[in-house]
Amino acid sequence: DDLDTPQGQAFDWMVSNDLGSGFVDPCTYETLKQRYALITLFFATDGNGWSESQGWLTSIPECSWALLTCVNGNVTSLDLDQNNLDGS
Repeated sequence: DDLDTPQGQAFDWMVSNDLGSGFVDPCTYETLKQRYALITLFFATDGNGWSESQGWLTSIPECSWALLTCVNGNVTSLDLDQNNLDGS
């Protein structure tokens, strides 16, 4: 849980927000790994500086977040080009 890494920041955000609010139950939330990966991507690419980030880092299901396409609750594509991503 190193807060200097995108992975640590994502973990901290999920523990503080998702788990803390009761929105995500890690034992039953089917797309927990998907959600963690997307939140890690957000932190790794300066999501706060994105042109469009509606819904990201909120308690709504990740398939409702901007720029994602999902099928049956699973992300199938991300449309993040031209969205001011930064990082590596």
